[in-house]
Amino acid sequence: MPFCPDCRSEYREGFAACADCGAPLVVSLAPEPARVAEAGGGSHGGWDQIAETGQGYEAELMAMRLRAAGIPAEVVDQTFRQEPLPNVRSFAVVRVLVPVDRAEEARRVLAEPVALQDDAEVDEG
Repeated sequence: MPFCPDCRSEYREGFAACADCGAPLVVSLAPEPARVAEAGGGSHGGWDQIAETGQGYEAELMAMRLRAAGIPAEVVDQTFRQEPLPNVRSFAVVRVLVPVDRAEEARRVLAEPVALQDDAEVDEG
């Protein structure tokens, strides 16, 4: 699988350039310990990916839940778009990022079940 040497995104075979930054893709990535330390840690320059989904609304719901818990969260949509849009769901990549120092806390928040309010209405179909 090819990779972007700059943003380190992984691509499927057949792609030649990064959709985000335009850099030519490479076959393998060099280790990045200096880059991580320089950027403040994390997989995204001080931010760490804690979730990945194929749907933007799912990522937004996770980010809303994290923000409600006081954890800064960002949604990064890296969905591949081409006209005409191919009907391939695996081209959709949406990531949820949080600051590196809050990543473990964010994973715990997302792992907790959500309790419904006692007065919440449930449509039973």
